[in-house]
Amino acid sequence: MYSNNSVAMKRIQKEQRDMNEDPSAYYFAEPLETEPFEWHFTIRGPLDTDYAGGIYHGIITLPNSYPFKPPFIEFLTESGRFTTRERICLTFTDFHPESWQPAWTIKNILQALVSHLPVDEENHQLVIGALKMAPQERQMLAKKSVEFSCQQCGQIAKIAKEKMLPLTAESKDEIKADEQIFNFASAKAVKLHDQEVLKKEEQDSIKDEIKHLRQEMIKLQKDLEDSTKGKQLKTNKTESTENVSLKATTTPVQLKATLKSILNNEGSNQSEPSNVPDAQSSSLPQQKSDINEEQKDKLKKIRDKGLKMYKKRLLEQLENDCKKKLTVINILFLISLAVTAAMYYGDIFIEVRLYDFLM
Repeated sequence: MYSNNSVAMKRIQKEQRDMNEDPSAYYFAEPLETEPFEWHFTIRGPLDTDYAGGIYHGIITLPNSYPFKPPFIEFLTESGRFTTRERICLTFTDFHPESWQPAWTIKNILQALVSHLPVDEENHQLVIGALKMAPQERQMLAKKSVEFSCQQCGQIAKIAKEKMLPLTAESKDEIKADEQIFNFASAKAVKLHDQEVLKKEEQDSIKDEIKHLRQEMIKLQKDLEDSTKGKQLKTNKTESTENVSLKATTTPVQLKATLKSILNNEGSNQSEPSNVPDAQSSSLPQQKSDINEEQKDKLKKIRDKGLKMYKKRLLEQLENDCKKKLTVINILFLISLAVTAAMYYGDIFIEVRLYDFLM
């Protein structure tokens, strides 16, 4: 199972360094020399529980795509909590890749195993690899567990003594701080929860998209109204200025001034100011028309997008309704078949009984 995945190998080397540099009183794990993706772990039972004094050994097998996919876990030591030599179903194992987070480490997994060792599921029969035994049996298995020896690692009691910190009264705080890292759940419960979350997220995204489209449409309508109002104000302003200028030029003083300026400039500069306003007046409507066309195209795209989303939702709703109706029709058809079969075989039975009675 050895892989040349550089990301996985760097992560494994880092986790191995962290495990050695920051030891715990409750757990230890390290990979095999020949197989870095196979980690053998050893955990202690929490104090003041049925597992107190017990030492439990198991294997964490990492996938080639680690840490982007979860590992699978199996216990080698009997504990009365998990089955041995069988993959167990937890929210951070390969049974639930949808719940896995790449930030989780092997230390997190071991902390969760220790903290949830004394916690029993209500429906343990539905959880793969879960067991439920009497407290006396678990206490007996805890005493027996220290004698276990792994073929690759040797005596687990020796590993606990050499690789783990000694248990003290402060060791309880270490486990309590990590109790909420993971939650155990059955495969059915986790699947239903994930479906509900995905459905809610999809509905929220559709609502947000519709809200955004409405805001864009309102904004475009306001821009169009503002542009039309601006046009009207500009036209009114130009008309008023033209009227004022015409009225002003009718006075004799202004006529004399204009005549003097014309005579002094010899009529050469009269054409230049007349051309400037013409160019400006010709360019302004073109810019306004371009702006209006862009706004109209944007509004059209937003409307088309909203219509597509609305059609998609309608099609999904129709598809769901059709599926429900088909299931109802199939059920009614099966019931009718069962009724006809019962009536047919019932008539044959009655005829046979009558024949036997008459004979």
